[in-house]
Amino acid sequence: MDRVLVFVAVTIRVFYTTLAEISDSHGSHNVLRDSERCLNELLTSIKDYPYLVVIRSGDFPVCSGVIVSEMQILTSNQCTNRWPIEPLTVKIGCSNPLEGGTVIDVTNVIPHRQAYVGERGYSSDLAMLTLNRSILEDQFAKVADLNKEIDLIPEGTEASLVGWGSSPGVSSSFGFLGALKMQFVSNSICKAIYDNDMPEDLICASTSMPLCQGDVGGPLIVGEKVVGILSWGDCYKPGYPQVFASIAANIDWIEEEKRYFEYFW
Repeated sequence: MDRVLVFVAVTIRVFYTTLAEISDSHGSHNVLRDSERCLNELLTSIKDYPYLVVIRSGDFPVCSGVIVSEMQILTSNQCTNRWPIEPLTVKIGCSNPLEGGTVIDVTNVIPHRQAYVGERGYSSDLAMLTLNRSILEDQFAKVADLNKEIDLIPEGTEASLVGWGSSPGVSSSFGFLGALKMQFVSNSICKAIYDNDMPEDLICASTSMPLCQGDVGGPLIVGEKVVGILSWGDCYKPGYPQVFASIAANIDWIEEEKRYFEYFW
């Protein structure tokens, strides 16, 4: 009996290791990975999300971001003020944040004018990064389609959080690019769970598994549109809503920063 259990364990390990190795420099598509990824997360490719970038402090990946113009990246404001030692850069065109891709320098950081940190979380947690050259020179790069409709997204609507984060408790905070399936939660339920008077510019979504670490600043996607940027939540409690800065609620600020850049560039 012990020999059978050992055989089964080894077989399962070899199976998952083999799946994890089925990838090229741009990652693999729809392949389940072992415990280095969230359990209900599917590996995907940067080709499927060409507007996604890795934000780095020096050579270390710290957050995700979204391309909103040829020289501007939208991300979480907390990603820009936690890493003051090394200059920020972004890496584009990679499914593995530690391999391949193209690195571009960040020349300016503009936090949302109403961004602040409260007792229970962040509000208007957005920042715009300016790059030193056009990002669209890379063959994989593309400007994201942002949701501009302010109408509330119905509770239970399916969405995906895309990023490089790893499961809680894993030694590395970044892994291969993955898409985590989530469902929208009403703001009233979200407020009740966190005992928090949440501002209207935040939206919530949850998953049955622990949220990945390292995905802050990454996009919440419904259909083909980016509807939110990951801000905060309880990473270690499955089912707890994660909180996102709403794109639609902040679209005026986003468009204003894009116009300002185009005018003075």
